[in-house]
Amino acid sequence: MALAGCTGVFIGFESLSDWSPYGSSPTLSLSTTHVEGLRSLSVAGGGWSSVISGVLVKQDPAPTTVGFDLRIPSPQPNPNWFGTVQLFVSIPSQGINNLPLGIHDLITWTPGQFKRAEFNLPANVQTALNTNFNDLRWRIELNRPNNATAGYLFDRFTYGPLCTPQSDGNPCTTDTCNAQVQQEHTPVPAGTSCSDSNT
Repeated sequence: MALAGCTGVFIGFESLSDWSPYGSSPTLSLSTTHVEGLRSLSVAGGGWSSVISGVLVKQDPAPTTVGFDLRIPSPQPNPNWFGTVQLFVSIPSQGINNLPLGIHDLITWTPGQFKRAEFNLPANVQTALNTNFNDLRWRIELNRPNNATAGYLFDRFTYGPLCTPQSDGNPCTTDTCNAQVQQEHTPVPAGTSCSDSNT
C-alpha cells in the first residue's frame, strides 16, 4: 500500500482554559457540534471579537501552513456579508508580535457547515518556529454583523495542511486519514466485492 505523507499537529478546542477573550467580550462556550475530538469552541456575540490561545511551546517540525475549521451559524442576518476571520501569531522571544497571517471572507462559507480556513506562514515565522521558545500564542479575530449573535464554532486547529484522503488507485482498499493526520489505505474485508470486480 502506498502511503502519502501528511503532517499535522492538533491544538484542541476541548477546554475553555485553552482560549480566552482578547480585547473584546465574546461569550465563550463548548459545543458538542464538532469535527474532531469531543467539542468545538463557540464564540458568540455580534460585531468584532477576538480569542487568544494559551502559551504554547515548540513543536517539531515547524509547519508551513496552519488552519482551523469554522462553522458559521444559520441563518445569517445579512445575506450579503457573513463577516471575516483573521489569524495572528506572536512569539515575543523571536521578535514576532501580533503578526497577521491572512484573512478569509466568510461569504464563501455555507451557514451551518464546517469549512476549512488555512493560512500560509511567511519565512520569518517558519524560521522562528524552528527555534527553541516557550511563548507562542495564536490569536483568532472574528468580525461579523452586529446582530449575528449566535455562536461561531471553531475546531481542529492544525499545524500543517489538513490530511484529505487520497486514492492509491487500488479499488480493494479504503482510503482514510488516521489520528496522526497521515494517509492510510486499508484492504477491504475478505470477500468484499471491489469496483474492478475482484474480491
